[in-house]
Amino acid sequence: DGGLRRHLHSVVLEFESSGRWPDDPDAAQKVAGALLLQIREEMLSDLGIESDANEGFLDVRYPDAVFRLQVFHPHELQDLAHTVTNLQETAGTAPPEDRLERLRCLWWRPRLRASLHAHALQQPAFAGAVRLCKRWMASQMLSGYDELVEHLVAYVFLQPSPFEAPTSPQVGFARFCWLLDTFDWQREPLVVDLDGKLTEEERLGLRRSFEKHSEGLAKASPSSGLWVVTRFDPHAMLLATPPATVSAWLRRRARHALTTCGRRLLGSSAAGCDDWRAVFELDTSAFDLMLRL
Repeated sequence: DGGLRRHLHSVVLEFESSGRWPDDPDAAQKVAGALLLQIREEMLSDLGIESDANEGFLDVRYPDAVFRLQVFHPHELQDLAHTVTNLQETAGTAPPEDRLERLRCLWWRPRLRASLHAHALQQPAFAGAVRLCKRWMASQMLSGYDELVEHLVAYVFLQPSPFEAPTSPQVGFARFCWLLDTFDWQREPLVVDLDGKLTEEERLGLRRSFEKHSEGLAKASPSSGLWVVTRFDPHAMLLATPPATVSAWLRRRARHALTTCGRRLLGSSAAGCDDWRAVFELDTSAFDLMLRL
C-alpha cells in the first residue's frame, strides 16, 4: 500500500472437533482455505473491510495493523500432536520442520499465550519482567528467543524457591539472570509447570525424555544447551533455544548482568541512568569484525 508499514498480528481461528472435516490433512487445509475465502467475501460485503486471502491465511488490513487469520482444526494435526506431546514417549527423531512449525503456530502458541496471559493478570510484575528480560536479550543480539524468555520468567514467578515470587520487574530480571547462571543445565531439565498440575509420574516422563536426549550429546560435546519443557512441549521440540555454545555465552552474560546489578544496588552513591547501561552492554570480544555505521 504505497510503502505503508503496519504491525502484523497473528490470529488463530480454531474449530471444535467435528466429523464433517476430512481425515486427510491436505484436504483439511483445502477446507480451511475455502473458509478463509468465504470470510473475506463476507467481511468485504457486510463490513467493507478489505483483506487478502490464500490457502494458508487471510490478511485483514486496517490503517495501523494487519491481522493474519489462520484456520485450525485439531484433527488436522492430531497424529503429530500425539507424537510431540505424549508424555509416555521419549524424544526420538523430530518430525519434519514444516509440520512442527504449523503445530507451533496453530496449536502451541495460542495455548502458551493464554496461560501466560492468565499469570500476567495474577502477578502484576510478570509482564514488566518479561519486557525487561526481552530488552536485555535484544541487547545481547538474541532477540529471536522471546518464547524462551517467557518460559524462564514464568519459572521464576511460578516456582520461585528458595525465594518468594518477585514483586517488581527489576527483581524478576535479577531472578531471570540468576536462573540462567546457576541452574544445572547439563544434568537437569527445567520443568515449567504452567498450571501447577504436573504429577510425579509426568515429571518422571519429562526427565526420561531429557536423559535420552542427553545421552546422544554426552560424547559429542561437554557443553549443553537449555532444555526447557512444559506439559505442552514435553520433549522440547517446539520451543526454540540457542545452540549449546551460544547458551554458554548467554549464561556468562547473565552472570555479568547479575553482578553488575548487585554492584549498582549495593553501591554507596546513587545510581543514575548511565550507571545501569553496563547491565545491557554487549560483550564484543566474541566478534572478529565490527562495522560502525
